[in-house]
Amino acid sequence: WAEWVGPCKLISPFYDSLSESLSRPNLITFGKIDCDIQTDLIAQFEIVTLPTFILFREGEEFERVLGTDVRKLQSIIQK
Repeated sequence: WAEWVGPCKLISPFYDSLSESLSRPNLITFGKIDCDIQTDLIAQFEIVTLPTFILFREGEEFERVLGTDVRKLQSIIQK
C-alpha cells in the first residue's frame, strides 16, 4: 500500500468497504502494509506490484491478487 500510487488510491474505497462489511473476528481480518514504512515485510513477501493483496488461510498464503481486480479480490474473499 502507498498513498502516492494511483492504483492504491483507486481501490482504497472498495477495499475499505470490503473490510468493513466482511471482517469477522477470528475468521477474516483485513490489514494494510505501508510500503514506505514496513520495507521488511515488502521484502519478506516479495511484493513488487502495488497494490498487492495477499490472502492467508490458517497462517499460510493461498492467493495473491495484483493490481485493482476488484471482482477477483471480492470473489476470493467470499469463498
